[in-house]
Amino acid sequence: MKYLLDVNVVVALLIAAHEHHESAETWAGTLQRDDQVLLCPWSEIGFVRVALAAGYVPDAATARRVLAAFQAAKAEVGFIADDRRAAHLPAWVKTPGQTGDGHLASLAAAGGAKLATFDRDIPGAEKIA
Repeated sequence: MKYLLDVNVVVALLIAAHEHHESAETWAGTLQRDDQVLLCPWSEIGFVRVALAAGYVPDAATARRVLAAFQAAKAEVGFIADDRRAAHLPAWVKTPGQTGDGHLASLAAAGGAKLATFDRDIPGAEKIA
């Protein structure tokens, strides 16, 4: 199975001080050998944004290094290009808060993956507890 990581999962996996770090690590430990974790521009840039805003890293260069180290350490981490447009948003997107989730869910589906997230109420997503 392929899993596109939501921003919240990337942050939780890469930041040991994050409140959901242990849950993210536990979920990652359940992945099978042939499973693949995917990142996309949205999840990478979102990680940089959140890591900076929350004060987990001092600057964007450090956030990029943390992300690069994660990708280098995990051979099963892939990348999916993002060519989805507003027209690709799922019909369930009704509010501004759902647009990012809808975009990532659409991108995951187009790439034959499931969106892995801590968020609830995203149809077809892999909800991490």
